[in-house]
Amino acid sequence: MTHYLLTVHGPYVRAHLPTLFAHYRAQLVLFPSEGPESFSYTLSEAWCAAMPALVPPIGALAERVAQTQAGWVMSDDEWRDDERMLDRLLSLVSPDNEKMRRAASERAAAATQPTPRAMAEATLARYAAALAARPASRAEPRFSNERVRDALGYRGWFPPIETAQGAEVRVNAPHGVWQRVAMRALAMRRTPMGRLLYRAMPEPLIDALKSRLDG
Repeated sequence: MTHYLLTVHGPYVRAHLPTLFAHYRAQLVLFPSEGPESFSYTLSEAWCAAMPALVPPIGALAERVAQTQAGWVMSDDEWRDDERMLDRLLSLVSPDNEKMRRAASERAAAATQPTPRAMAEATLARYAAALAARPASRAEPRFSNERVRDALGYRGWFPPIETAQGAEVRVNAPHGVWQRVAMRALAMRRTPMGRLLYRAMPEPLIDALKSRLDG
């Protein structure tokens, strides 16, 4: 049975990478990324330490390695299967492939690293190209400010209504004409005019107004 030793090193200082690689007798760097990366500073750091890389066939990792030949790109099967990925890794670190690893290491050390300014300008160029490719005119649906506000859970607050006896009555915020009518009727309930209107109003109308206050 073959045994493998896994060492979790933890944080590191970029300037110490060559010494750390030598200490652990590393021969290449493996990137078992599950998703595509947009650039990968870690790959740049590995190349600055003259360390070739084995990368997945997706994203910027594959593009950079294919361009520089400073490493190897996995096949899709190797990337999706851990055992096949390990088999490829063991094949690359075998003594039979020492000459190939040395050549990849030399290409890694010679790889040109883009400056932060160049990367920023390339990013802005991508945005500019995307904006230029937009249709000249397109009717985009717009939501009203009130709809966006209510979708975020906004509920208006209204001060309590003071009755004739000085008692405060708190009701829910109005959501229509009939609810405002119901609130006004409640405010007048204990006034002489309110008592007269209450006796004169049909019961179905009174129940309808009460339902507005309950909602």
